[in-house]
Amino acid sequence: MSNEKLDKFLQTYYNDKKAFQSLFDPYYDPSDVIRTHEPPHQTKGIIGNILGGLEIRGFGLTGEMDRRLLKKLVEFENAKTFSEYLFFLINVKKLNPAEVYKNALIDRRTFSKIKSNVSYHPTKLTALAFCIGLKLSLDESKELLSRAGYSFSPCDKTDLIFSFFLEEKYYDIDQINITLSEYGLQTVG
Repeated sequence: MSNEKLDKFLQTYYNDKKAFQSLFDPYYDPSDVIRTHEPPHQTKGIIGNILGGLEIRGFGLTGEMDRRLLKKLVEFENAKTFSEYLFFLINVKKLNPAEVYKNALIDRRTFSKIKSNVSYHPTKLTALAFCIGLKLSLDESKELLSRAGYSFSPCDKTDLIFSFFLEEKYYDIDQINITLSEYGLQTVG
């Protein structure tokens, strides 16, 4: 991973809320005058990512697809807390929970607390680490963070570094830790 590329990313998005917003909303118009909307027949964004980019044409799907889609949407809606949403994502993405917390450099005790306490409130760094462990998109990461009461901030270099790695789909937590350390920031684990 190139430091030049990261430096340019930080330079572009650090303290620039409008530029930072454009990371999450490809239809974001800084003037807030014109907003382009996607066609109504496509499911995009968080739910679209969860459903694997499923494209819906017309009003109905086949019976089995209807049931699976409805079940996933109901699960998504019912996942209110960080813990519930974390395990919803693990389930939907068919991931091994142990691999997720190991890839995020989260210890087993912390993961166990999150699993056993539905209202567990993680630190922001722990929530960010799970975004990497789950290999989430930037939109999915934003949603997971919001379930813990956090959001990405253009004024926080840690957030920008994680945003950069998520945007680049580079899910190496060790490399992220090296980068955080280079900028004098707290590391994961």
